[in-house]
Amino acid sequence: MDGKPDKVASYTRTLRLGAGPHAEVWRAQGPRGPVALKIATSAAGRQMLRHEAAILDPLRHPGVVRLEARDLDGAWMAVELVEGGPIDAWARARSHRDVALALSRVAEGLAFLHAHQVVHGDLKPSNVLVDDHDQPRIIDLGLAAIRRDAEDPPARDGFRGTLGFAAPELLQGLPPTPRTDIYALGALAYRLVTGTTPFPTSDPAALAVLPLQTLPLPPSALVPDLPQQLGELVLRMMTRAAPQRPADAGVVAAALRSCVEGTAGPVVLGMLRDRDSLRRMVVQASEGRPVLAVLHGAPGSGRSTLIREATEAARREGMQLVRHQPGQDTAQALEGIVAEARRRPTVVVMDATHDGVPQLAARLFSRRVPGLILVRAPRPIGALLTLGARHLSPSPLSVEETELLLLHLGHDPATAAELHLVSGGRPGALKTLLGRQAMPADISDREREILLFASRGPVPVVDIARRLDLGEHDLLDLLDPLLDRGLLAESADGATVERTS
Repeated sequence: MDGKPDKVASYTRTLRLGAGPHAEVWRAQGPRGPVALKIATSAAGRQMLRHEAAILDPLRHPGVVRLEARDLDGAWMAVELVEGGPIDAWARARSHRDVALALSRVAEGLAFLHAHQVVHGDLKPSNVLVDDHDQPRIIDLGLAAIRRDAEDPPARDGFRGTLGFAAPELLQGLPPTPRTDIYALGALAYRLVTGTTPFPTSDPAALAVLPLQTLPLPPSALVPDLPQQLGELVLRMMTRAAPQRPADAGVVAAALRSCVEGTAGPVVLGMLRDRDSLRRMVVQASEGRPVLAVLHGAPGSGRSTLIREATEAARREGMQLVRHQPGQDTAQALEGIVAEARRRPTVVVMDATHDGVPQLAARLFSRRVPGLILVRAPRPIGALLTLGARHLSPSPLSVEETELLLLHLGHDPATAAELHLVSGGRPGALKTLLGRQAMPADISDREREILLFASRGPVPVVDIARRLDLGEHDLLDLLDPLLDRGLLAESADGATVERTS
């Protein structure tokens, strides 16, 4: 500004706050104090400012930025200056309670807009500013749409929005609706509670297709202490199927307020590739494609956890859950499931250890029943593999993931490497070990290591000797006191020992 005051109407520009392809935003001083002054820099910018000012003019709500003045031709508009930064920066040092309360106020602002037939259409962290009193304000309604008829969404040409926060229907070129804003609020919440976006990539091409092909990783996988209600609400707001999202932002606001005292739920860590594969299968099945997956592995490897997470995702997407009842006639079970799947996509859970399950799964898949068939099995099933079934074997936890699990469960993370070695990184085995980890205070480090090693079940004595690099007599000197105290039990032939408590 060459050091001279730069006047726009009755406003003096003092600091440039930002610029886009069609407008600049300045801090400016006006007749009633400081404002944010938007100045158009192109014909398209004038049109956008006329549109935004017309929408904001009648709106008054503490959660929505207020229009101060405007040029009727769209050359400029002055809005309330929010002394604060974007909500994601504000949230970094805040508790889950504070974040949930702030999000509830954003939801109240959305509810107000929707009640006035306005769809924001571009909710994202930079479009929500938080003032010095921790009150968030929704700003930048340049892409907002007015619903002339509550039953008819506003028309829109092509995609307009922000990748990473835009709902799947926007990516498909469909017009925005209030549920589009609900999806964006869910993506915003995901960012605030996890510190990352729902689809963590900077590749625009990937961001344009990932919301159409898969679902976000549950936020609790990144933040184990996240209140369970809050994590579930975030995922419900981000369902791909718009009708499955909450319809009313006011109801979402109330739900967010109820999350502030919530407790963390069961934590699921690791197995990221397997979980991503299953989420993609859920999307395919929800679209009416037949999908068959066999989850195989040893007990405690995480098969049941993967199945539970996949079924929860499927139900959020509107799919119905059917559990195969052991002992049921195969033909009767087949026709019952087919009849249910004709009504809406179905997720079917089976256990291959029960008679006839592989045959039933094969017949269902051969019938091209729309939905997802999940089979838990101890090992791969060749007959299903030849039919095109996906086979997944849960990957073990890493030492770092074991440490995080110990922290979440209130155990000493310093034992992570030792527990990981004994459990093989299997989550179920690890939790069993944790349940039996209490050690007497008056034992040596070597005795403690023996008890921990023997906690996984009968262990050959020679394996213990090899692990501790001890000779037979030295090992017996360590084992005898533990056997005498009843902390270990040995087999009849003395070849194995096992932790007793």
